Parts: sequence; C-alpha cells; structure tokens
Amino acid sequence: MLNSIKVSFRDSFIYGLGNISVKVIGFLLIPLYTDPKYFSVDDFGIIALLDISGIVLISLMASGLPQSLMRWYWDNEFKDNQKGIFFMSVTNQVIVSLSFCVLLIPFTNQISTLIFGNEGWSNALKILILSTALQAVNNIVNSLMRIQSKAMLFSVTNFIKLAVVLLLTVYLIVFRHAGVKGIYIAQAAGNLLFLI
Repeated sequence: MLNSIKVSFRDSFIYGLGNISVKVIGFLLIPLYTDPKYFSVDDFGIIALLDISGIVLISLMASGLPQSLMRWYWDNEFKDNQKGIFFMSVTNQVIVSLSFCVLLIPFTNQISTLIFGNEGWSNALKILILSTALQAVNNIVNSLMRIQSKAMLFSVTNFIKLAVVLLLTVYLIVFRHAGVKGIYIAQAAGNLLFLI
C-alpha cells in the first residue's frame, strides 16, 4: 500500500513537471514574442487568435479518444486485447485528424478572411491545422504512457519535444525571420519528431 502511494506521488510529480515545462517554455518565449524587431502588436494578437483556434481544433479532433483509451485499456473484459485497443485508438485518431486536415486546409483562405479580414494568414492556418492534427495523435501516445505508468519515458520524450520546439522557434524567428509561421512550423516539427 505504501509503495503504491509512493509510486503515485512520484508519477504525479513527473507528469506535473511535464505540464509546468510547457508553461515555462511559453514564459521563456515572451521576450521574443513581444520584441518589436520580430513581432508587431498585431502579430501578437494574431498569435493569440491562432493559439485559441488551435485549442478549439484539438478539442474537436481529440473527440474523447484519449479518455476512451484510458477507460477501456485496463477493463477486465478487454485485458487480453490491450494492443488492439491502442491500435484502434491510434487508427481512429489518425483518421479523424486526416479528415480535419482534408476538410479544413482547402478552405484556409476563407477561414483566414473570416477570422483576420484577409487571406494573408492562410499558410499559418495550414501549418496550425497540421500541427494540431499531429498533437491529437500524440495525445493518444501520451495517454498510453500514462496508463502504463511510464512516467520517465513520458517526461523524457515530452522534454525532448519541448526543447526541439523551443530551439526551432527561436531559430526560425530570429535567424530565418519566419514570423508567426515559424511558431507553428516549430510546433508541427516537434509533434512529428515525438511521433517518430
């Protein structure tokens, strides 16, 4: 019993560090995002709108699949088919994510006009949609690591992803002058690296 409590506290601490590290990276990027040399005040507002759009998209794309994986993975009735449950969860998430990409990417000019009043942010929206689709699949993999109590693997893989996103974001903005698109290219690359 005492060992279970220790493991629970340790795992909670490790998973909590993962959540905090995302916020720390966002905090570290504030000076870059607010530097007028790289972003205007309008760009900062666009980043906020794109981030909110990404949050809405991820909640629509995920559609409860990580939670259903957590629910059914350890169910006594399906204990012999855990790999099948994970495979079906990943397959369904890939299908849902691809469907969103196929449905939304062709209309990014119209979405950009609707949200921003012009088509200038169409490419950033395409990258955001792709990044969000990859993140939805990553959520399934993260859920499996949590279910299997692989806290160290969870932390290491997520830390590597966050470090890549941070370094690539800085590189794309400072050295490649990619602007807002650079943020979402870095996120897409980090999510793709995580899946690989």
